[in-house]
Amino acid sequence: MHTNPSAEQTGGEYALTEQLLSKGQATPLHSRPEDAETFCVLEGEVTFYLEDGQLLAASSGAVVHVPKGAARAYRADSESARVLNITTPQHESFFRAAGEPAQARTLPPQAPRHGQGHGRGERTRGGDSRPPLGIEA
Repeated sequence: MHTNPSAEQTGGEYALTEQLLSKGQATPLHSRPEDAETFCVLEGEVTFYLEDGQLLAASSGAVVHVPKGAARAYRADSESARVLNITTPQHESFFRAAGEPAQARTLPPQAPRHGQGHGRGERTRGGDSRPPLGIEA
């Protein structure tokens, strides 16, 4: 993930992240009580899972807005996908706390799938399984 501009650069107004996803990479269904998000699919195909079991297939050029408090998840369906995420300073803080800086702007090696060891989205910091930084899973 690449952040530009950061919340610091926008005076705390918002953060813009660019996410490069590999096929099958997904977030768990979660809500952000204080944070709305807008996703702009730049390349590839992504399925969004929204409130009340609503599925939304999005491809290049699609824009998906999720209001604060609404449940959301997404999964990359194409071999790779590139998504811009307009989000809040608090959410940027979560990304920084939960992730590791990318060594390059390329996809990392494929991690084990859910249930096969610690992969993307399965780690917790310091053994604490509570949702961090305003996220409700």
